[in-house]
Amino acid sequence: MANVDFGFGFDSFKVENCRSKGDHNDSDWLTVIVTSGQTVLDPQKIQIGPNLHAGDEVKSVFVGPFTVDTDKLVTVTFAVVNLSHSGDEGKRAQEITLALAAGCCGVRHPPGS
Repeated sequence: MANVDFGFGFDSFKVENCRSKGDHNDSDWLTVIVTSGQTVLDPQKIQIGPNLHAGDEVKSVFVGPFTVDTDKLVTVTFAVVNLSHSGDEGKRAQEITLALAAGCCGVRHPPGS
């Protein structure tokens, strides 16, 4: 068993569309869920922008460390969500993170992985 720490995220990505069209402020969040074998590691989320719009570029967004067993199948699930400022967007981002992690728990890996 070889346990190694990794960070996961994006070197860069460009926002291709924007729901708000600049009409209101919002917050944008990155969620990362990692599995190592049958284990879902603690999911992580961070706010990546206060109000991203089409054409904006986000650079160097990473979370971690995640300690994975490199002898097992490792999966990484990313989600970027746009939430309206409501005073509880951090709570809403956490709810989305937990829902995604639960979905990852429910996915069965192929036998022998």
